[in-house]
Amino acid sequence: MADLGLVAADLVVGLMLGSVFAVIAHGLNVIWGVTKVVNVAHGEFIMLGAYGAYYLNFYLGFNPLLSVPVDAAIGIGSVSFSISDCSIENSGARRRSRARARW
Repeated sequence: MADLGLVAADLVVGLMLGSVFAVIAHGLNVIWGVTKVVNVAHGEFIMLGAYGAYYLNFYLGFNPLLSVPVDAAIGIGSVSFSISDCSIENSGARRRSRARARW
């Protein structure tokens, strides 16, 4: 006979894993519904979040569930910095367009 505690633990782990798969599928569905393009980078962002939660847990002792806001802030900050660093604002194209407007 199987131990009842083991069965309950397996059910909880299965529900948690199923929830993760449901969130992934929902994200892919929303992206497909809005843009009609399959986002192949969706999995990479999920893995970056998982690795971030793992390293915050392993090295800094964060609870993986509580590390989600920290991990999200790091990801949003790095993406925002990359976008602002590579934007038209800093590339010199804006200065050239202003120079043409004066002529």
